[in-house]
Amino acid sequence: KHWKKNKAGIDLVRQLSGVVNYPYSTGMFISSGGFTDDAVYETNITHEKVSLINLEKLYNLWISNYSKLPENEHIIKVKNISYVIDA
Repeated sequence: KHWKKNKAGIDLVRQLSGVVNYPYSTGMFISSGGFTDDAVYETNITHEKVSLINLEKLYNLWISNYSKLPENEHIIKVKNISYVIDA
C-alpha cells in the first residue's frame, strides 16, 4: 500500500493473514505509511504468518541485500553517497 499519511490497519493485516497457508508460506505486507499499533500487535501474535515492512525497513533491506544480487539483476542502479550535515 502506498499511503503517505495513512497507516495500514488491522483489517488489512487480517486479510493477508487469512490467505497465508502457514507453515508452507508466509506473507509480507509493505506499507509506505507504516502500520497502526493494532496491526503491529496482531502480527506479533501471528508472527510466523505475516511480516510488516514499513518504508524505512524496506530501504534498509534493499541497501543491505542489493550487493548480493548478480550484476545483471541490478534493475535500478544504486550508488552509496555519504555526506556530513553541519548541525
